[in-house]
Amino acid sequence: FHRKSRHPKPADFHENTVLEIVWTVIPFIILIVMAIPAARVLIRAENVHHSEMTVEVTGYQWLWRYTYPRWDINIYSRLADSSLRIAPLHSGLSPSSTPYYLHAVTHPLVLPVGEKVRLLITSKDVIHSWWVPDLGVQMDANPGLVNSIWVQILKPGIYRGQCNQICGWGHAYMPIVVVAEPKAQFLAWVKQWRQH
Repeated sequence: FHRKSRHPKPADFHENTVLEIVWTVIPFIILIVMAIPAARVLIRAENVHHSEMTVEVTGYQWLWRYTYPRWDINIYSRLADSSLRIAPLHSGLSPSSTPYYLHAVTHPLVLPVGEKVRLLITSKDVIHSWWVPDLGVQMDANPGLVNSIWVQILKPGIYRGQCNQICGWGHAYMPIVVVAEPKAQFLAWVKQWRQH
């Protein structure tokens, strides 16, 4: 670039309306083409409607409560005693001798395979985060706020997770275990719990 007063031949630029329209419209079209399917996926991922059942998940320091409103079942899920016995430094026990050390619970969350389950997640004290990586589920549990997410487990099995929000000295003692069972076994489990 040259100033006309100092140099004999200044740069001579003229606008090109067609070029300006092209470099504005093409990126705009690309963004729209990407945004429409992305919005559909996000809307579908957040849509908790048409769920076959609902489970309320409540975080406490340092346990989870699972409530099945349809059957009036309340389950408190704590770190399993096998892990607690090893926790003291001079217990003489080794974490390697305990299966699923710090990842076993007293009572798992039991869900039916193949059904869309809505999880209503909240907390009674501090912020927690309900996280089960193999299910692709993570949702913060905030006091005074109910977050919702859904999960549909396709294969029977045991899925393990952890509170993913540092929530105090007992944070490491908030494992999550989800047991996915076929519908008939799930209903038998419900019947057994209702008899308690």
